[in-house]
Amino acid sequence: MRTPLYSLCAAVIAARRAVPTYLAPLAERPVTQPHLLGADRYTDPSRPHEEANITARHLHMHSLLPRDWKVTISERHCHPLNTVSYEQHELRMVLLLGLQWKQAGEVGYLVDVGANCGVYSILLASLGHSCLAIDPLPTCVDEIRWGIQRNNFKGRIRVLQRAISDRPEPIVVPETKCTPYFQLGSRQDTAEQRSARARGIFLDGSDRRAWFGKDGRQSRTANSSASRFVDLKPLSSSKTPRITMLKIDTEGHEIRVLASAEPLLRRRIVRYMLWELTPNKWHVANTSPAAGLSLLRSLFQDSSYETVTFMEPGRRRAACRVPGVCAERGVLTEGLKRRLPLKHFDASNLMQVFDVAAYANATLAAGDSYAVNLLSVAVANDAVVM
Repeated sequence: MRTPLYSLCAAVIAARRAVPTYLAPLAERPVTQPHLLGADRYTDPSRPHEEANITARHLHMHSLLPRDWKVTISERHCHPLNTVSYEQHELRMVLLLGLQWKQAGEVGYLVDVGANCGVYSILLASLGHSCLAIDPLPTCVDEIRWGIQRNNFKGRIRVLQRAISDRPEPIVVPETKCTPYFQLGSRQDTAEQRSARARGIFLDGSDRRAWFGKDGRQSRTANSSASRFVDLKPLSSSKTPRITMLKIDTEGHEIRVLASAEPLLRRRIVRYMLWELTPNKWHVANTSPAAGLSLLRSLFQDSSYETVTFMEPGRRRAACRVPGVCAERGVLTEGLKRRLPLKHFDASNLMQVFDVAAYANATLAAGDSYAVNLLSVAVANDAVVM
């Protein structure tokens, strides 16, 4: 005999199951593996395509976007709602900038390096902007193409299966993974190790783990390549288009990407640069701290770009505790105030970074393993067309 309490519990459970998955709080979403590990549960191509809808409500932009605005991102190999949760400030800033360009009658151009499943590209394409999505993993590229078709964005997003580096070279990548935490080599990556890996031989445990799932099965591999920015056809002509935004999310490879982008930055072709700084992961790209800090000093020592970091609730970056590295929260220069959409973005969620190299050095010294997203804005008079 069912008691009233049993009936009440059954009704509550049924009601919760009726709520669409994408509306459920992140912590309540069914996850069969930790979300920071690849996507081994999605490697079977015969599975139905899982997807997530990102709405204006997710980004607290329902007053600025149409009521029915949404984009659909593949969840078969990615976790787009985790991105929404962890990078909400960054996504809101990008959308607000996209709205600002649109209202000015401008079609923006995003170059998305380390696009993963294309969240940033698809968001900006939803506002009518053009995007070049770049990722070396074939599974990521397939998922971006699925998102283009699913959202009817053909012609707005161009996709390249490529890694960006400071030198061109062939690389071997997992064929069935799309994860930003994938790395090509271990801390002591050597020519012998790379050569062996190309033949399916793994010389140490840390390198082996980058290529195997939790079930111990080896990932199938595929050939890809790394190129310099100047070697990409869309960016190699003498009439290089102005890049409204360059986004870099490469989990430790950002120094090599920045080195490749240096000619574009020197020519002030890039207006906004949203990039992830991960000094404690530079070893995966065989970048020494000295080399990484030297490049950052070279790129940001003049006043062409000013940089802010996004603040997480209740957390102050260890690097910003070092005197002279950061401003107080919400205190920005006039150049940044003119170029950021602060009418709809709370400036207290930003902290200006005066010295990017010192910030990275302090992060290394503190042993802070968290990735931090920075937004560098061209503020020189001849660098920005508003």
